[in-house]
Amino acid sequence: MKGKVVILAALFVVALLLGWITIPMANAEKMTLRLIDWHEPRMILYEKKTKEYEQVNPDIKFETTLIPWGEFWQKALAGAAAGKPVGDVMQFHNASTSIFMGLLEPYPEDLFPLDKMREEFFTFDQAYVFDGEFYYYPGGVMSSLLFYNKKMWDESGIGEFPKTWEDLRAVAKKLTKYSEIGEIDIAGLAFNGYGGLLWDDFNYQMGGWHYNEDGTGVEWDTEGGRKAITFIWELMFKDKVNSPGFLDWMEAFGTEKSAMVYGWTWFRGWMDVTYPDVEYIVSVLPTPDGDMCPAAARNNYECELAIPKATPEDKKKEGFKFIKWAFEDDQFFIDMNLALARVPGRLSLWDDPQITGDKVVGVLAKQVPYTIFPGEWPDRAGSDPLTRMEDAIRNEMDPLEALKMAEEDANMALADKPVDWVVERQYSPPCE
Repeated sequence: MKGKVVILAALFVVALLLGWITIPMANAEKMTLRLIDWHEPRMILYEKKTKEYEQVNPDIKFETTLIPWGEFWQKALAGAAAGKPVGDVMQFHNASTSIFMGLLEPYPEDLFPLDKMREEFFTFDQAYVFDGEFYYYPGGVMSSLLFYNKKMWDESGIGEFPKTWEDLRAVAKKLTKYSEIGEIDIAGLAFNGYGGLLWDDFNYQMGGWHYNEDGTGVEWDTEGGRKAITFIWELMFKDKVNSPGFLDWMEAFGTEKSAMVYGWTWFRGWMDVTYPDVEYIVSVLPTPDGDMCPAAARNNYECELAIPKATPEDKKKEGFKFIKWAFEDDQFFIDMNLALARVPGRLSLWDDPQITGDKVVGVLAKQVPYTIFPGEWPDRAGSDPLTRMEDAIRNEMDPLEALKMAEEDANMALADKPVDWVVERQYSPPCE
């Protein structure tokens, strides 16, 4: 018996030496994946999900780092370009597509078949596919709505939300309250600081586009664009439902100095944290004739995680496995989109009671099919010139001259730094 034991022991040693078997090491080093983001509410959800992943994959460890917005993009770009990524897995924003193209790893076909992604996600090809590949996971669709102070709305007795621009004018006038000396005390519709984006949506409603046909510039000084800016000017200077020196739209609504504001749906999160006691309700945007065709607004089809090309191969593989595992969990995907006030990109979730029953996202879901995704929308060719246009109008520049100035401003920016990714004319209204 003793001889057999010795023989077996000798064979075991030989097998070890030849690598036929291995012994798990109690203190074997885990693979560490660094995940970076700039937005704390989203990071809270990621941290919870990464801990769940670690439990079912004990050989994997995540390190999560929150980096402020401006610093995030400086570090992420520098690291990816130098081959030393700050994060092995990084939250992405499609406004940075052009500068990161070539620095991101395409999603592997074996885990994320393109045909399946096209079938499952809203306008997937338009918003995500570049030369037959995609580089960041589709998240959710965000756009703009009208927000109403619930108490003021109920007290007004108006009842029906405005469907047309003229309805909006009448409702805003009725909701506006003035002091004894004739100054606005409560604005019927506050939009200071966001008036340029309001014009952008109204321009789409008039059949206009953000970019020209070949995407090399913008085309804003059109008949529709002029009608849109004139209407917004009239709200302020003719109807006096807002004034040039009134509060910023966010502060006005939060401090209950505005009965109604125009805002993108991220505003929900800001209100719930900053002014949790203010009750509000929302509606879709009014249009010139009450019909959401040809379009109701612009949208941003926000994305989720990307993996830098410079991430080590073994970590890339594990990173993509985590992304698939996390985002194919419908509840996680719903939680993520509700936290960010977006309609989930996955079409099968649009009828989920958690989506339809949400007081903001449920309303947004009715408008989203009629919203236009322009492609890349960098500040220098979008919100910056539109903000300067609004500032010029508030400083009493003629609105049509301000519109021309904004168009020239944006075109100079695009001549200096062109945008390669323009897809807005792929939009097909659901009513056609």
